[in-house]
Amino acid sequence: MGRKAQSTDQILACHPQTGLCPCPPGTEGADCSSTCQEGRFGPGCAQVCICQNGGRCDPVTGTCSCPAGFFGPLCQHNCPAGWWGAGCAMKCNCYNMQESGCDPISGRCRCKPGYTGERCEQGKIIGSFLRFLVSAPIAMTRGYYGEKCAQSCRNCPDCHFVTGECLCNLGTYGSACDRSKLHRSVFQPPAIRKTMRALTVKWMTVSTVSGCLHATTCRLSRLGLKAHSIF
Repeated sequence: MGRKAQSTDQILACHPQTGLCPCPPGTEGADCSSTCQEGRFGPGCAQVCICQNGGRCDPVTGTCSCPAGFFGPLCQHNCPAGWWGAGCAMKCNCYNMQESGCDPISGRCRCKPGYTGERCEQGKIIGSFLRFLVSAPIAMTRGYYGEKCAQSCRNCPDCHFVTGECLCNLGTYGSACDRSKLHRSVFQPPAIRKTMRALTVKWMTVSTVSGCLHATTCRLSRLGLKAHSIF
């Protein structure tokens, strides 16, 4: 009568001729006391793991555990935009991120052009004393635009801080503001048009000026800039 062999989980009958133990999933060795080496799984560790992109399989079931940046039964898929981490289980926590999302491995925010900060939260400030009239994005440096304001305006001294489109003075237009026109509007009185245009130009190009609502200096603390009232 065959002898009994001790395994890690249960008592199994050994092979009647070889005396080898039929090891349960996840174990191997003469007495089934060793766990499967990395890359193998199943009874006697006879099966090879097929996880991709650095995924590790369970020594018992062969189920893949995916590293950061990948998901799927075999870890064969990259994280979709907006998700990151092991198995792509974590959602990006960014305000103004690129369409490609945050970094799929670290979760670091990748900002849209014109925005910066750990969560892409900086780059757009609304003037508190003119909320009812206009909201104006501010470029960090005059004559530059794009991500981290690293690109120079083309064909003009001032441009939109995101698109790089030239900001022309009233009465001019074109890619280089080199064409003139008669500016009229039935919706805005001249005084309002002038005020709003001045606000846009001042707020888009100012780096350090002084004079606030009450003849004092104010600070736009989030960007470390100073601004002044044009009234």
